[in-house]
Amino acid sequence: MACVSAWLDERHSVAIDPGECLFASVELNVPSLTLASAYYATMGYAVPAALGMGRADRNKRPVVLVGDGAFMMTGLEAQSAIFHDVKAIIIVLDNNGYGTQRPMLDGPFNNIARLKAEELPKAFGRGHGFLCTTEDELDHAMAQAVAGDDLYLIRACVPQGQISGALKRLTDALKARV
Repeated sequence: MACVSAWLDERHSVAIDPGECLFASVELNVPSLTLASAYYATMGYAVPAALGMGRADRNKRPVVLVGDGAFMMTGLEAQSAIFHDVKAIIIVLDNNGYGTQRPMLDGPFNNIARLKAEELPKAFGRGHGFLCTTEDELDHAMAQAVAGDDLYLIRACVPQGQISGALKRLTDALKARV
């Protein structure tokens, strides 16, 4: 999150999906317009929200934080963003499944199919995709995305089981209540 935060400024708006993206985002230095939902039933809303944000204010470039599970639900809305000339920067936090649920109750139901989200711009015929497995790669991708003028889809891989401090505090508190 520190790497992403370093690239955010007044030129951006941010849409944050619920789950680990929301929990980890407490460490972000976010711009004035940031939309996030804490309701797990709204999972998958950030990519479509960025389309609306980009259309509503052409002076703010939407940056999306979305998990790999949520992206599987609504990620193809990135094509609609291209169609409507919304040059979003979409960061897919790929923690290999439903990472928010794993610390609460793990099992095979948290596994999802792998999606090479960074390849979608090729299928769309426009945009740029990056696969990032290190913070240096993410920093490079963010530099390209912020400097560019197109849709950027960045898949930031996080090792399965690595969670934010905020999610750890929540799940530890929930376990203590049981």
